[in-house]
Amino acid sequence: MSKKNKRVKLQSKEEDRISYLPDSLVQHILSFLPSTKDAIHTTLLSKRWHNQWTRVPSSSSIPLVCLSKNSLDSSIIHYFSVTAPRSRNSTCKQQYRLPEFLFKHASLVKLHTYDCNFVSMPNGSISWGNLKALNIEHCHLPSKAIENILRGSPSLESLELVSNTSISDEYVIVSNSLKKLVLKDFWSVRLQISWTNLEEFNLFGIVFTWNHPNLMNCPSLICANVDFECDEVFMGVDIEIISHFQRVKELKFGSQFIKILSALNLEGHLSPLLLNNKFLTLDRPNFEEHSGGIECALRIYHVLEKLVITLPFYKSQRTTNLPDLNGSGENYWNSNREVFDCLASHLKIIEINGLCESDDKCKYVLNFIEFLLKSVRVLEKLVVILKDGGKDFVIQVSKKLLDFPRCSQHATVKLLCSN
Repeated sequence: MSKKNKRVKLQSKEEDRISYLPDSLVQHILSFLPSTKDAIHTTLLSKRWHNQWTRVPSSSSIPLVCLSKNSLDSSIIHYFSVTAPRSRNSTCKQQYRLPEFLFKHASLVKLHTYDCNFVSMPNGSISWGNLKALNIEHCHLPSKAIENILRGSPSLESLELVSNTSISDEYVIVSNSLKKLVLKDFWSVRLQISWTNLEEFNLFGIVFTWNHPNLMNCPSLICANVDFECDEVFMGVDIEIISHFQRVKELKFGSQFIKILSALNLEGHLSPLLLNNKFLTLDRPNFEEHSGGIECALRIYHVLEKLVITLPFYKSQRTTNLPDLNGSGENYWNSNREVFDCLASHLKIIEINGLCESDDKCKYVLNFIEFLLKSVRVLEKLVVILKDGGKDFVIQVSKKLLDFPRCSQHATVKLLCSN
């Protein structure tokens, strides 16, 4: 080859340096693109780029037409999502049927499926050895699917099952790796859960009470978050699910479940029940309507040491008048309430978070705080956190707290402001 031709070839290489970058560097560059769709568009540059996008470790929103058995490198891909055209109210036949080769991608670390059909999943031959987190949402899930998934996912730590259909059988599920479980909107499922390392359990949405989960063997359970609706006719049987959380260190009830406690309290279902939890959080309770549920919690958790209440947030509606903190007429906490065991000898720390100036019902919360200060004998600290309040509101609440009588001479009251 002449010197002139060599010089032309070298000059050509210098002008197109990007084509001579190593594959690993090209894939690293592609990983910074906003979406996998953008990475796929780079295939137009040259044949050199045709398969580079399939080796990007994290892929999102892969068009369905691009997903085939050989389109993804199973030794590299850790996380990806697939988007498919769907109607607004898709039926089982319209849902995307997951291909069998997907269940052989042993390098997957996180997988989120939505509006898919698990009918075609292989029976007992799933290879998700590195999968840590799995979310199955609005999917068609045959009766044996979860059992096969857990059997083929020995490293799974987080499982979320949301609004899935065709779960009609009773499941006895065992996993030695799972640490977090989320169940939401279960219509026809009975789960018997025996997960020895489970640390966090979440039950949300709509659950028919005769099908609630049975926690058989969860000695490591640290945190439980419960907030679901149910048919009022079957509220009485929810006593059983409360008893499942006896050993939980951090227990949290949402507003819907507090409503259930109110109904159970009125019907007398919970009168003989005593539970040993020491840390309870009540999330977004309605003090005007469901104070009976709060009272119920104080009675049945007789050794409660810490109570946290997170109030619902109301958008600020600034007016020239401050909310009426005095109230009028009969109030639930102003009457002679029973001094329960936890108030007499256990409750030490109370936190009320989110008292809001734009909430015209905050007087009910202050009446509850007044009741606590008059009743809790071993109280050490009460913290009230204001949210979205002006200077005048802070002064008004401060005066109220200073005027309330205290049963515990050692109690300190702190008023904090949060934006």
